[in-house]
Amino acid sequence: MRKNYLNNVAASLIALCTCAVAQADYVYTPINVPGASATFAFDIDGTNIAGTYIDTGNVWGYTYDLVNNAFTLLGMPGASKTRVHGIDGDTVVGDDGDGSSFIYNVSSDTYTSFNFPGASGTNAWDVDGGNIVGYYTDSVDYRYHGFLYDSSAGTYASLNYPGADDTYVWGIGGDLVAGSIEVGGGGFENGFVYDILNDTYTLFNVPGSVSTRVTDIDGNKITGNYYDGSGDLQGFLYDGLNYTTLNVPSGFNTFPHGIDGSSIVGSFTPVGGISQGFFVTVPEPATVSLLAMGLMSLLGSRGPRNSKKTLNGNQ
Repeated sequence: MRKNYLNNVAASLIALCTCAVAQADYVYTPINVPGASATFAFDIDGTNIAGTYIDTGNVWGYTYDLVNNAFTLLGMPGASKTRVHGIDGDTVVGDDGDGSSFIYNVSSDTYTSFNFPGASGTNAWDVDGGNIVGYYTDSVDYRYHGFLYDSSAGTYASLNYPGADDTYVWGIGGDLVAGSIEVGGGGFENGFVYDILNDTYTLFNVPGSVSTRVTDIDGNKITGNYYDGSGDLQGFLYDGLNYTTLNVPSGFNTFPHGIDGSSIVGSFTPVGGISQGFFVTVPEPATVSLLAMGLMSLLGSRGPRNSKKTLNGNQ
């Protein structure tokens, strides 16, 4: 009975998607640090964007105020690189290119270095309140492991998806952490969401994808990128029910990385050009572009139950 019901729902939604536009015509605003040879946007908090740019071979960080159209360039004293990845209020996080991560306080204009205990390298990627997430390299097995650093309490927790060879953490929103894993080599990734309070991991793969990376989460909204069956890189937004594909027109390799409400930032490569950042607002409700495919994937994969928890019914 349930399968028949799902079949009817899927058929109705396929009909809806057939007559609707599969991908909305969003307005993507390029972000380019003046004089930079490449610009990457990684996170957004309100109207402030944080990222990294390349200038004559050097790697620096920046913040960008959307309202005032103003860039603030960041360079950590003594560091070989300043790679900025996350922002929340006056707190900016990233890494120095030498194996350590940093916290930059905008108000006091100060940098504080930190490292996961015993790690040979620590890469901070996002911040929410006092919680900082990222991944580190184990000095014993040289595998990648995610981490959660409570900067207020000074405590660290290692995050490892069960059975994964490598665990990468890219984003945090409240008590939820976004990341990806690699199993068995080959460079293919599976996304996941980690619930801090319940200490549970939920696998997340875009239906029909061969590789998925979940880069950030805000409430029930998840963003990231995936490779489809043709090997093309696509960006996506999942709003808890529907998928929206995100692809910058006249460009390729659209790579969404940060989300705050309806605002998303990331990077892309223009045709014949170099990497640029982008900002886009996705209005509510999100466009249904992959929902029917997701339901068909659900119907086609209804097999024996297992203990692995998943989002969207896609293994």
